[in-house]
Amino acid sequence: MLATRDIDNQLKVKGFQAYRMALNEMRTAVRDPKRSTGDGLLAAVRMFRFYEIVGFYAHTDGEMALFMNRGCYAKWSDAGRYLLASGRIVSFILGVGRRQRSPFSDIGWVTAPWKDTTKTPLEELTDILVQIPGLLQELDTIRTTSIDKRSSKAWNDLLDRCSGIEEAIVSWRKTIGNDIQTYDYIYSGGPLPIPQVDRDFAVLHLSFFYWSCSILLYTTIHMAATEAGQLTMHYSQIPFSRQGCPNYFDEKNPTLHAHRIIHALPLSYEPHAGGFGQLSSTFPLGLALRYLVVADSFPHEGGSQGSQQEFLQTTLSQPFMVSYSARFVGHLHRFDFFHWNYLVGFVIITIILVVGLIQEPPSVRMTSLPPSLLILQVGSTLVVVGILSKLGVRQPFPVSSTPKGSVFRPGILVIIEDVVAVDGGRGETYRSALMDRYATSVYFQVMIEKLNWFWGFGGMLMGVLMVSILSSVHDQTFAFGLGKVDDSMDLGWCLGGHYYLLGQVCIEERETYLV
Repeated sequence: MLATRDIDNQLKVKGFQAYRMALNEMRTAVRDPKRSTGDGLLAAVRMFRFYEIVGFYAHTDGEMALFMNRGCYAKWSDAGRYLLASGRIVSFILGVGRRQRSPFSDIGWVTAPWKDTTKTPLEELTDILVQIPGLLQELDTIRTTSIDKRSSKAWNDLLDRCSGIEEAIVSWRKTIGNDIQTYDYIYSGGPLPIPQVDRDFAVLHLSFFYWSCSILLYTTIHMAATEAGQLTMHYSQIPFSRQGCPNYFDEKNPTLHAHRIIHALPLSYEPHAGGFGQLSSTFPLGLALRYLVVADSFPHEGGSQGSQQEFLQTTLSQPFMVSYSARFVGHLHRFDFFHWNYLVGFVIITIILVVGLIQEPPSVRMTSLPPSLLILQVGSTLVVVGILSKLGVRQPFPVSSTPKGSVFRPGILVIIEDVVAVDGGRGETYRSALMDRYATSVYFQVMIEKLNWFWGFGGMLMGVLMVSILSSVHDQTFAFGLGKVDDSMDLGWCLGGHYYLLGQVCIEERETYLV
């Protein structure tokens, strides 16, 4: 870490050497019957995991194997129990990512290591956390069952477990008292206090995972109760907002917990937080972002993106975060026509590549098709949207900046708008200027329409022609090379037409307005 920060190659080499020596010592310890069940080995794995990014899953699975080898009924020291609690948090994160039940959710692992001692708030919280991945796995299991075979018992059992976990987390919150409000923007009445000592960061750490657990629990309850419908006696008690009546301050509303994470996030990057503070906030941040991305799927929660979205963008734009993160968050709800169109094409291309590469030997012909198919898909989309625009059909949904109910506009106009405004970073100012130009200039409208037909029919013609040639030519090497230059040929065709039509409209406008 220091070598990367200071661009010191010699220190980086020393770091790799120390890391390799530590791994060799680790291998020796694992083979020693006495050392393999000691606290030192667990502490070493935790240290490895902190510095290892690429091998996170490998370290975590290895740590789990060490815990399982030691067993829950072994003798546990205070340090060992702390390492176990830390390992259970990692197991929770891993289980949520894989949507698989955590081995630590077994009753033995919940009770045996603490049979002669009182649990700390962290250990009590991890008792709850390790139950969450099992709920996700159970929900997925029910979903994979055909609808006609889903039983009311399965839904009721899942919701009963959710209710039990909800009771446990409410009880834990009451036990910890006002400490959980320390870094809660709802109760702060102003800027959040900055953590200074270890206890402060411990409370912040607990808060992050309490909020994360609440998001997962209450969204699972809502989805299970909604999908179960008449098959269960339970009903969704999640207090989501109502039309025109936002409700972002109820403990059962996941949106509240996502907002709490967003507001407390900068505290993990204060100077006193160190690397651990940043590490402990990464999963909660990812979970909050993921929830806010799909907030529109929950009753009237999409409207919560106003000031909170602005605060999140401001936070992620700070020097301690990568600037692109803020741009990404700023466009979470602007996954536009251009992106959706290309997403469909890329999915098709991925399927073709996978099918072609799993053959023995791999199909060179199939791997040469994707560029032509992408051109064909984009061209056909432009033609279809152009026809809808010509017929005056109204949009059943928003398309980029054009609201629902507006008449379709040529697809090429939408692509120009999205590429420049989003990927080019020109924003709303460019969108407004482009649409004003389109609305006021007849010549510009004609040019856009001609360009749409030129790119659309040209792309379709080029795509069909190339797919036909690539499918029939006998020399697969020639087919592969031809497929790779296909997109360049189409680009030349499109750019030539673009400059010609642009020049024509400029001449026509100049002659009209300067006469």
